[in-house]
Amino acid sequence: MIKPNTFHVTPESSLSFSQLSGDYNPLHIDGEAARRMKFGGAVVHGMHLCLQTLEMWLQNMTDPVDLIDIDCHFSNPVHHDDCVELFQEEREGEIQWTLKVEGDITSAITVQWQTGDSSSISDGHDSIPSDIWPRVNCKNRQITEAARLSGSTDLRLDDDLLNRLFPAIAKKLSRANTAVLLAGTRIVGMEIPGLH
Repeated sequence: MIKPNTFHVTPESSLSFSQLSGDYNPLHIDGEAARRMKFGGAVVHGMHLCLQTLEMWLQNMTDPVDLIDIDCHFSNPVHHDDCVELFQEEREGEIQWTLKVEGDITSAITVQWQTGDSSSISDGHDSIPSDIWPRVNCKNRQITEAARLSGSTDLRLDDDLLNRLFPAIAKKLSRANTAVLLAGTRIVGMEIPGLH
């Protein structure tokens, strides 16, 4: 296992990520409100950590990438401005990252992938609207209520903001892959369970 890089996420980039993803949960963007929540302060979106990891990896890739599967485990919070160490282990068609803060594992991300082609970047998903999610309040559901819910969600992807936050992802990962990853954080952070 090698240690290729470190990164940190600022409160300002968390707010931009909220606009990109539609996940405006105060746990991530309101330090005052977050002090009264589980982690005693604002923490970085798990999917923000995931996309920052993918961004750093894709910066070194020459060809576009198709994600086949992604598995993320977030075991400990990362607070704004924490120095995140990124450890990488790669095998044929699969890459695993372990993220650590001060030696403690915070996240584990595994991606199965294959080389794509330039046509896979737009991949026929030009119908995904390219704009920022409006700021709305997240739901305040009980976990027991979440078990009974089902549905679907819209996809949206602001290309300018994506290019500013994650330029390598914008160039080397399809809009559909990116929009679906962002939808995951919006569902968890805003809908099920929302504030809990």
